[in-house]
Amino acid sequence: MRVHGRVIPLLAVGLNFHPELTGRENVTLFASSLGIPRRTIEARMDAVTEFAELERHMDTPVKRFSSGMNSRLSFSIGMQFPADIYVFDEVLAVVDGEFQARCLDEIKRLHAEGRTIIFVSHSLDQVASVCDSVIWLERGAVKRIGPTQQVLTAYQAALSDPTGVT
Repeated sequence: MRVHGRVIPLLAVGLNFHPELTGRENVTLFASSLGIPRRTIEARMDAVTEFAELERHMDTPVKRFSSGMNSRLSFSIGMQFPADIYVFDEVLAVVDGEFQARCLDEIKRLHAEGRTIIFVSHSLDQVASVCDSVIWLERGAVKRIGPTQQVLTAYQAALSDPTGVT
């Protein structure tokens, strides 16, 4: 694979964070590691905090954050520091429904703007709502690739077939 542009990896909840640093410090560290200038980070900090709805917690070490709070902060960083390619790996699994809906709307907006979205999820509803095409992986190998509805239909058929023959 060849990548052209900035990639923002939003992987397993809190994976990108240093547990001893505060939310604010982790935003700065994460954004700096992506090459974002400090002035831009400082200018966007309030927007990160507001989107994550963590105003009272940004000066708390993230080791005290719940998994939902970590997920909120991680997603918010991705939304406030634009990239060309986004990798979302199960980042919405531990957040409440209202925040999840906002995030899905933001992912759709990014896609509509022409950004590349790699969305990893076990939620077939989420996959169906944001993906144009799907890669079905099984035991580390590509089982099927194609239009979302075709692949999801095949996947669901395989799940319901006890013989494993589809």
